[in-house]
Parts: sequence; structure tokens; C-alpha cells
Amino acid sequence: MNVVIDIGNSNVVVGVYCDGQLSHIWRIPTKTNVEVNHYKLEVVKLMFEANVDIYEIDYAVLSSVVPDLTRPFVDFLSDFLKTDVIVVGPEIYGHLELTLSKPNEIGSDLVANAYAAITRYKRDSIVIDFGTALTVLAVGNDWQLHGVSIAPGIKTALKSLNINTAKLPEVPLNLPESVLGLDTVHAIQSGVLIGYIGLVEKLVARYKSEWNPEAIVIATGGLNHVLDPLRKLFYEVHPNLTLDGLCAIGRKVIASRANG
Repeated sequence: MNVVIDIGNSNVVVGVYCDGQLSHIWRIPTKTNVEVNHYKLEVVKLMFEANVDIYEIDYAVLSSVVPDLTRPFVDFLSDFLKTDVIVVGPEIYGHLELTLSKPNEIGSDLVANAYAAITRYKRDSIVIDFGTALTVLAVGNDWQLHGVSIAPGIKTALKSLNINTAKLPEVPLNLPESVLGLDTVHAIQSGVLIGYIGLVEKLVARYKSEWNPEAIVIATGGLNHVLDPLRKLFYEVHPNLTLDGLCAIGRKVIASRANG
């Protein structure tokens, strides 16, 4: 059994894997104004409520794009689980077959998505992650990361409009039927949500034209359901792709270390 933790800008996602299968998953909102102990207590409480036997956990895998939380979580997991903590980053990429052109720059969540795609599908893949940031990556069956695109996520774009303007409100994530906005809420939903459909379609088209027209498209992240018209583009929607990637990376690192 192993634990994987994905610390993102919106959520800290905790998963427990038994024999390679995800058995438990929890999401804790990421907050900048709370002590690290808040997350520690939540993780401990959730595991005990789910009757997870921490003494059966062989190792933990951690991905973090929030630097202030990385070291405290490593220390917490090491102390709580009394086991090895694998931090996904440049230090462990040598254990993976994956070729990265700029290993010191790429986010560990993107590496996890790429690794999950290539180990799961074994085909040239375009992976779209609908999170705080919208990320698109191309990973080949040659085990090479061929390129990445990053844009503001849907919620990030909506929040930015609200914060940086005097009169534009926060709006619900409801995709309008018409692009012709008849009030402020409808107009924002039209511009952002329908606009994102066009953004994703264009990026996928360019990835296919510049890289591989036969590449499959995988969607993950918490907001892919909002843009339902895009489903025709997707080979599969895999909500836990990042966690699966972290689990696979952990297995690979452990095996690589065992083989010297």
C-alpha cells in the first residue's frame, strides 16, 4: 500500500493505493491563510476515519507546486507514516525513462500526467488538465515530452475578471446555450466558457498539425465536465490521472533503487 499526495494551488489531493488501485481519495482546499498543521490534522483524521492502516503503507509519493507546503509535508509524512517519501522533482527524474528538455522548469504535476499517459495508453498522447491552470502537453510513445502549453484555468479567469474590475461579478460555471449574452452574467459565461471551448479546440488542432495528427487526447482535472461539448475530442476523461502518474512514478523509483 502507498500514499500519493498532489499539492496544487486549489486543492491538496490525497490518494491511497492498494496493489496499484486507488482505494481512497480526498481533497482538502488549499488555503494560504492557515497553518500547515491544518492539513496534517485533516490527513490524519481522514485516514483514521477510513480505517487506513498506516503501518501497511510502504512509501509515500509527493508532488507539490506550492513551495511553502513542500518541506512541511515531507517532514509530516516521514514522521506520521514512518516511511520513505519520494518527492517528484529533478532529483528523481533520472529513475524515469521520460526525456525532459528542461527538467528544472517543468512542474511535477505535468511530469505525473505525462508519465501516467505513456504508461497507461502507450500511445502518443495530448493531455489536457483543467485545473487552476489549463495545461496541455504532448508526450510520445518514444518516452519524450514534446511540448507544453499553459493558460489560466477557467476559475482563475473568472476570478481575475471579478478581482480586477469594478463591476463584473463572480458567476456560476454554467455553460450558456448561446454566445449572445443578454445580461452581465450571461456575457461573462459566454466569453469565458465558450471562449475556453475555442481555446482548447485550437490548441488540440495545433498540437496535432505540428506534432502527430493521430495522437489521442486525454482530459483530466476537476473542471473538464464544465465544457461538455469538448467530449467529442477526448479519447478518455480520466479524473485521477495525476494521482495514477504519481503512483506509477513511485513504483518505478522504488524498483530502480532496488536494482541499484
